[in-house]
Amino acid sequence: FFQAEDGIRDIGVTGVQTCALPISLLIGNSHADAIKETFANASVLSGYKPFLLQENLNLSLLNFNSFEKSVSTLKPDIVFFHSRSGTYDLPSMNSALIFLNAKGIKVVLIQSTPEFNESIPELALKRQTLNFQDSSIWNGLFSEENDRLVSLVAQNKGLFVQVRDLYCPDSDSNCYISDAKTRHLYYFDSNHLTRTGAKILKERIRAAFNH
Repeated sequence: FFQAEDGIRDIGVTGVQTCALPISLLIGNSHADAIKETFANASVLSGYKPFLLQENLNLSLLNFNSFEKSVSTLKPDIVFFHSRSGTYDLPSMNSALIFLNAKGIKVVLIQSTPEFNESIPELALKRQTLNFQDSSIWNGLFSEENDRLVSLVAQNKGLFVQVRDLYCPDSDSNCYISDAKTRHLYYFDSNHLTRTGAKILKERIRAAFNH
């Protein structure tokens, strides 16, 4: 990774010609950091040069001016947001969406991924056949925020990318936590995706570039 000014990190894939390519920017907290490799690969395959705006950034009134300056400096063509459920500052998100829309920058918000009330690796050690786990804690605590984000994104002509069905295809509560064939876990704690878990998002992210 290469450090750029204003806390922007180039997460492009080395060996790929990136001169004059359109720019994609990922913004979010540690959940965005967990998917940055998948985001970078999807960006490159879609013909974009990917960047990450600081690790572990949640937009708020305290850092909004920095966000505006970074976007004005980098001049991205498309901005992706992804953060943990329950951590969005909705007024700041609304301001950010208005700001990006006014500049003609495409906006995509990737839905927060499921989380659990226990560490998935610890559960896997206890139950060797574990393939899915109840995530009702996630649904109960964060469904209202999810609905408000859907509305905010729609109001500002952005795209909200649903991902719940990728992890919980049969039920809103029972969500898969490992690959059925390899048994590789999708989480390295109770809520952060592993590389295996993040790769599930790749095609949804690629499709978002064409919205």
